[in-house]
Amino acid sequence: MSRLHRCLMLLTLALFSCQALAQEQANTLPDSLGKWYKPQNKRQVWLHTMFAMRRELQALQEYADEGDLSGVKKWSDKLLKHYRHIPEMVPEWQDELELETATDLEQAVANADLPRIKSLSRDLARSCKGCHRDFRVLAALRYRTAVFNDVMVSENGQQIKFLDFKHELIRTLNRINISAEDARWDNATTAVEQFESKLDAYGNSCASCHDDKEPRERILGAATAAGLEHLKQAIKRQDHKDTGRSLGETAVNVCARCHGVHRTLAEIRQQLFGAD
Repeated sequence: MSRLHRCLMLLTLALFSCQALAQEQANTLPDSLGKWYKPQNKRQVWLHTMFAMRRELQALQEYADEGDLSGVKKWSDKLLKHYRHIPEMVPEWQDELELETATDLEQAVANADLPRIKSLSRDLARSCKGCHRDFRVLAALRYRTAVFNDVMVSENGQQIKFLDFKHELIRTLNRINISAEDARWDNATTAVEQFESKLDAYGNSCASCHDDKEPRERILGAATAAGLEHLKQAIKRQDHKDTGRSLGETAVNVCARCHGVHRTLAEIRQQLFGAD
């Protein structure tokens, strides 16, 4: 066996091991966490709680550095209320929390013991980082990554599954390339018109997740429209070189950008958690 083959075999084994480890770790993510995220909840309650605690911890530490006990008391009360609410939200994480440290911090604040307040706030921050290290990536993948299994695209009165429609969009894009390569310019013209129509229908499905128009505009806005117009003009001139360049730019601006935002994360999520 050659050195290259041995390296490839070791790399393959390493990848399988990493995937198995990731899936094992994914199984440790409590299902109860899901009820604090959309769509099970109307608001992203878990995220807002985490953001609030980060802000409260910072305020507590800054006021402690200034020796402002009034500010320390205000923000420690807020922080400890949220911190102690976590095991009520996710009972499985009861043992992940440093509740004794929280009680000690509360007592230190009552005693106006600034050195101990600073020390205990750092201990509490470390406990947060430990939990984040173990669970934050998995939680983001499961609850904050777009899932396209149930998204439908409407085209000519028909409802087509998002992922099926994606393949049709790619085939249409390739048809433009093939037609230009073979100097079948009428076919290329038809294909680019089909692509533009399909892209518009595809973009309408963004509303399945996004309440505002900005996400669609970033990928399918004025720059993409200008690029498609340039592509049509290049095909009209039967300019093979400019057609290829324009087609490549369109593929990057549309397909690659969307994939960069959604596809990789969606596929990792699918591998770890399935279609739930």
